[in-house]
Amino acid sequence: MPGLDWIKIIFRTLHFKRNRVSSSSKGDLYFIASVGGQKVGDPSVIHHVEPNGVIAINAFELLYNVAGKSFVNVKFQVMDKRTFVSDDDLGSLTYQIKFPYGERNYTTTNKFWVLEWGIELNVDGTFGHHRADEIFACRSGAGFLNVNTIAGTALMSRLEINDVRPT
Repeated sequence: MPGLDWIKIIFRTLHFKRNRVSSSSKGDLYFIASVGGQKVGDPSVIHHVEPNGVIAINAFELLYNVAGKSFVNVKFQVMDKRTFVSDDDLGSLTYQIKFPYGERNYTTTNKFWVLEWGIELNVDGTFGHHRADEIFACRSGAGFLNVNTIAGTALMSRLEINDVRPT
């Protein structure tokens, strides 16, 4: 099981508005996605969708090791498959996730589609949605403890040692 140095990028749903030709025609869509240069999902899978239809694309997810990385590039491109002419590019998402990594949901929109995607963190061996104040990572130093929450907030606590005397 991946440790704290891993995040999960998941592309959840795509709401198809329309294609380039007309607002009433359906689309035969496929997706090209990558996280940190690693391919995500299978672009050979064609999704048939009507205008204002929704595609559940949960299979497009990737566990990514962020150890020592200050950012991660995320790319997602939507293509409309054509039979006799070249495929139509319906736009793309390019996003740079920066350290500290927090659990977040994103909605990216253009005139053809709305993409819902997000970042999940590993807490107690489980990726998924966690409370924003839940502790994600803990590091200690000389006389202090530094913790990060799911929301990406860093908190520093102080440790005091007191004498314990038996009575």
